Amino acid sequence: MTKIPERRPEGAVNTADMALLSLLTRLKADGYAFVTPTPATHARIVARSHCKVARDLRDILGWSLPFEPALADPAILGALDAAGMLATDDGLLRSMVRVSSLHGVLYLHSAYPTTAEDAVFFGPDSYRFADLVLTELRSDPPAAGAHIVDIGTGAGVGAIVAARECR
Repeated sequence: MTKIPERRPEGAVNTADMALLSLLTRLKADGYAFVTPTPATHARIVARSHCKVARDLRDILGWSLPFEPALADPAILGALDAAGMLATDDGLLRSMVRVSSLHGVLYLHSAYPTTAEDAVFFGPDSYRFADLVLTELRSDPPAAGAHIVDIGTGAGVGAIVAARECR
């Protein structure tokens, strides 16, 4: 049986949303950055013998490697846990989300490998698309009050980049 998600009033934020926002705020303050490679590159990197267990935060939230709980800052671990974004993997923990950076903004998306039917993608095409959106908006700015729609496009990079550029 499929559970239908409960409807929240427009603008309402739940505990998981707040936990993820807290995670991003903390990561931004700490200067976290990760440029997401192609899935093929990701697979080659994590197949290396020294890439079986995370050694730092980028391994946890960028490369999606399993990790010992003591490796993660308690605030980051707590935020992932409160958001329901921690899984166990052979006695280790694994983040169910990745965090990537683009133009100084952090984006949440699905952990590697992105094989789930509802996976949220972010990768090299996201970076190229963001650059295209910026180039187009700068060469032909939209009229005041114009609307931009970004539907079914992974982490929503186009809409976020456009909103930041047009404000």
